[in-house]
Amino acid sequence: MRQVELDIIIAAGSADSAGADVKGAMLVGIYTDSDFAGANLAVEVSNDGGATWFDVQDDAGADIGIVISASEFAVLPPLEYNGWAENIRFVTDVAQGGGTPSTLKLVVLAD
Repeated sequence: MRQVELDIIIAAGSADSAGADVKGAMLVGIYTDSDFAGANLAVEVSNDGGATWFDVQDDAGADIGIVISASEFAVLPPLEYNGWAENIRFVTDVAQGGGTPSTLKLVVLAD
């Protein structure tokens, strides 16, 4: 397996990122850039190419999320992010402000 970084854009004025096709890769971490406006990321997945998005929950029924701020890296727990997603996106707790998009870098292990 090799490490790959996927750019995921949160458009200016939006709280939802674009989707990323991860096709079962193991998600291992995420970087935020200095323009990232949020402090929390919720995780959503799609099994139909991004037409419909679903919240991701753990086995206790709690939504899976990432607490992260601008210019940080978060390690993603392997039991929660181990190769189950086809398409994934992230939703911040606040919209990106004033014409400034943010680029997240999702680190995955892929074949």
